[in-house]
Amino acid sequence: MSALANEASWRSGYAEDCKSLYGGSIPSEASIRSLLRTSTQQNFEPRKALRFDARSTTTRRPSPPELGSPHGLNPETVVGEAVVGERAQMLDYAQARRLMVDCQLRTFDVNDVAVLDAFDTVSRERFVPHGREDFAYIDQALRLGPQRVMPAPMLLARLIQALAAGPGQRFLDVGAGYGYGAAILGSLGAKGVALEPDPALAAGARERLADRPGVTVMEAPLDSGAADAGPFDAILVNGRVEVRPQTLLDLLSDGGRLACVMGRDRAAKATLFVRAGAAFGSRPLFDATLPALPEFTAEAGFAF
Repeated sequence: MSALANEASWRSGYAEDCKSLYGGSIPSEASIRSLLRTSTQQNFEPRKALRFDARSTTTRRPSPPELGSPHGLNPETVVGEAVVGERAQMLDYAQARRLMVDCQLRTFDVNDVAVLDAFDTVSRERFVPHGREDFAYIDQALRLGPQRVMPAPMLLARLIQALAAGPGQRFLDVGAGYGYGAAILGSLGAKGVALEPDPALAAGARERLADRPGVTVMEAPLDSGAADAGPFDAILVNGRVEVRPQTLLDLLSDGGRLACVMGRDRAAKATLFVRAGAAFGSRPLFDATLPALPEFTAEAGFAF
């Protein structure tokens, strides 16, 4: 059996293992919610209150939270005088994040250790709309607004892996939304700009990226807003472009890379552009789709 066949067989077996362990798709909304519920019940099974001596305070064990709450945990849960709701929330989302890395990214040809570590480190739930935290780790894009989404983890990871960004490089995150892609690129050691034209999304990105001094949020048009901020070694486009994004390609440094989803409807593919002097090469990576960005749509033509 060839090495390629061995690899395909291993990946298929790994995916089946994930399915057998967690059920549903890899992983679906239902499996993520089931995981959060199971881990919560295991870690926070209510027990009889413990008491010390007559003068001591009563220590209450945390009770299982209601997953309908925005964060999936009860912030009022305490042990003694210490609030543990936030800690419990972190533990549950950390498990969901590990599931995302193992069963979405690794099985979709994301094999760069630094990229996997970044996705395992950055809290994706912080970068979704408020009240949608429980859906942060499903294998689907999450809507941020009209014609705007947060790409599914596996798609975003493959695009970022293709950029090969690292320490000492500068990046541009186009259509940054709440800044998740910029946070991942920052975790890889790169510094740069999160470009977002929507005022509400830009404000949310500033709030969420406040602890990352290497990332600047710029509220400006996607096609021309970063014209004076280049050049960049890596450009990530969080949306589909129907035409060649020349205004963005011109911002690349020599040897720089731009990763996007390019094409119309079902014919779209994830595409990597690489600059060499004044020339730009491109190659398709895999089939993919995202909502089209209005700044990069093709003009409607006559059709029979």
